Amino acid sequence: MRVDSAGITMSFLPVRPAPAVPAPAPARPPISAPLPPPARPPMIAPRPAPPPTKPAVRLPLPCSTRSMVLDATW
Repeated sequence: MRVDSAGITMSFLPVRPAPAVPAPAPARPPISAPLPPPARPPMIAPRPAPPPTKPAVRLPLPCSTRSMVLDATW
């Protein structure tokens, strides 16, 4: 055994630590995951999708305009 100047005693003999105290049991079991909401149909049906848009129809130019365009390019 050894004593410091501060009065602290130290033992050189092997010392077993005290056994750890187990954690106390929980007071109540943990809560389970919440349930999903009940499946209910919607009160009002959603509106249908709008009809698809039609692309613009390109018609050939009238014959008189085509001839003027051809005459102007020659």
